[in-house]
Amino acid sequence: RITVQLIKADGERHLWAETFDRELTTANLFAIQSEIVEKIAKSLETKLSPAELGQVRSQPTENFAAYEAYLIGRQRLTRRTTQSLVEAAEYFREAKRLDPQFILAYAGLSDALQLLHFYSGSTTGEMLEEAGTILDEAIEMDENSSEVYASLGLFKMNDGDLEGADLAFNRALELNPNYANAHFRHSTVLYYQGKHIEAQASLEKALTLDPMSTVIRGRVAQTLRRSGQFDRAKSELDKILEIDPTYINAHVDLAIMQYSVFNQYDMAVKGFRKAISLDPGRTDPHLWLGEIYLQLDLAARAEMHYEKVLELVSNDYEEVLGFRLWLEMYRGDLSAASETARQFMSIIGRSTVFNQFAVAQMRNQELAAGRFSAALALYNEFYQSLIEDEEPEVNSHTVMAAIDLAPVLRHMGNHDRAELLLDRAWAYIDDRPRLDAQFGTGIADVQILALQGRHNEALNLLQEAVDEGWRYQWWYYLLMDPNLDSLRDSPSFNAVVDYIRADLLNQLLRIEALDLADR
Repeated sequence: RITVQLIKADGERHLWAETFDRELTTANLFAIQSEIVEKIAKSLETKLSPAELGQVRSQPTENFAAYEAYLIGRQRLTRRTTQSLVEAAEYFREAKRLDPQFILAYAGLSDALQLLHFYSGSTTGEMLEEAGTILDEAIEMDENSSEVYASLGLFKMNDGDLEGADLAFNRALELNPNYANAHFRHSTVLYYQGKHIEAQASLEKALTLDPMSTVIRGRVAQTLRRSGQFDRAKSELDKILEIDPTYINAHVDLAIMQYSVFNQYDMAVKGFRKAISLDPGRTDPHLWLGEIYLQLDLAARAEMHYEKVLELVSNDYEEVLGFRLWLEMYRGDLSAASETARQFMSIIGRSTVFNQFAVAQMRNQELAAGRFSAALALYNEFYQSLIEDEEPEVNSHTVMAAIDLAPVLRHMGNHDRAELLLDRAWAYIDDRPRLDAQFGTGIADVQILALQGRHNEALNLLQEAVDEGWRYQWWYYLLMDPNLDSLRDSPSFNAVVDYIRADLLNQLLRIEALDLADR
């Protein structure tokens, strides 16, 4: 028995109601839904288009058990733990086995395999290849599935094909303008394409269509972080945890902010440990804890978390290579760091923000050896447009590369190009927030001024950054980064280093108090 009522929200005026008593069978499951939708439309004096009627009357499967397995798979998918994603894949496989023509099961299985790789790194290349093969099969069976094209968009986005992802999401929304997941995923592509207004509109549409989605709300919080609205982002994450206290992404994102924005290392450690307890198979909380312990000069603890990640995934997984690179830099092993950076770049095969840091470590070894031509060759290989384009584009994926390339160009006598890149980098970071380990610009402005020889301005900005709360990877940037070599003899620079060391000692004491309280 289903009772439907329509009530006009302003004034709560009752418009229409009807009760549907039907026997629920496999044959009429979707027919009941279609009947209700069509009666509601009629009561509102709304005429459905032929395409909308086709969607309303479509029957994705005639197998009730397959549909039930599919729904459970979707429920597991939203939890975003490694175990729930494994379970989701199993349910989608079962739905697909029960009804090989059930297109939605294909899209769900592809999503599960892709997300499992993203959150755990435990999938093999063959499994990711399977995700793409499944989508090819699904499109061949049905070219009009919004869900399949939304999954295809995710696949292309993860492969670095933003143009292909954009086309896939547009096709998904053309087939179903009210598919929240397609709007949600499309917003990410739009953001990476620099279409920030369109990205925000797409995300807001997704949230309107599915306001209780913890996944979509999590992206809203990330968007607020990108724009420096940290208090609002924290409030959004708190709301998510009210909806679902076990939603691991919210715990991780909140802990990242506590670490890199609010300078609350003890709360961050507590948050990452909570995430590990909720999902022991997930790698990123261990990696974040490792970063915190490097900040605190506790390399042994950092390596303990690195070893734990190696137990969970292969040693050539993207994030493992990234953290190994940090460890080698921390130890001052430029040769090993350069080799790991080269391995990272050869495996990733697509543009990521971390790529810039990897290339910088190869650059650092060449600069230390005085091999300036070799350093320039690196940027010719990985960031050729910054060297050759008449109007080089500086964005999130190139801004640090542009800064790091500038001193190399100067060594090679190309001062004008170096200044152009530094000016473009300054224009990019000018209105962006400094803090946040994932989305902030850090002390890029200090690096630019130091490279331009504006030392007093650089030192003043560095002090401002530290007062604001910047600490992220301080030991690399302040003690090792060649871009800041011209500042290191300054007493005020060294005073900043001493201040950070003292502050982090207090952070360590708070963490030790937390450890004692948990015993």
